[in-house]
Amino acid sequence: MFSCKKSKEYKASSIEQVDYGTLYFVRFQVNTDRAVSCNNFMNELGFITSYFKIQKQSFIDELLSNPMIEGESGDDYGMDVRYRIELKDKIICIDNFGNYSIDNKYRGTLSNFQLLLNYVEMNRENSIKLEEDFSLIND
Repeated sequence: MFSCKKSKEYKASSIEQVDYGTLYFVRFQVNTDRAVSCNNFMNELGFITSYFKIQKQSFIDELLSNPMIEGESGDDYGMDVRYRIELKDKIICIDNFGNYSIDNKYRGTLSNFQLLLNYVEMNRENSIKLEEDFSLIND
């Protein structure tokens, strides 16, 4: 026999687990010899990358609202990507200055880049490392 209480608990837990995408970020400042593209982000920086699921649709909406466009949007101009957001229908890549591309097309500079930085800091503790750190073993 089904209980109303169990049904309500199931609904509540499924609501909590809604995810709107995944945000990947570099765990600390790193210099690279050449710019890291959106397509090569995981291969080149995976060893220092963490991620977490985005649980607020409003975060994406706010992040992409009112971008400051610099010039025409077009091909990715060689951004040095440090943040990658994977959504169902698009991939957003962002550099350390707030310049961003959507599906490898440069779109401009985020007017609210600080929102991204704050969101990453708020979720950093619960993030998962893409690759585990292994200490060097002395022979």
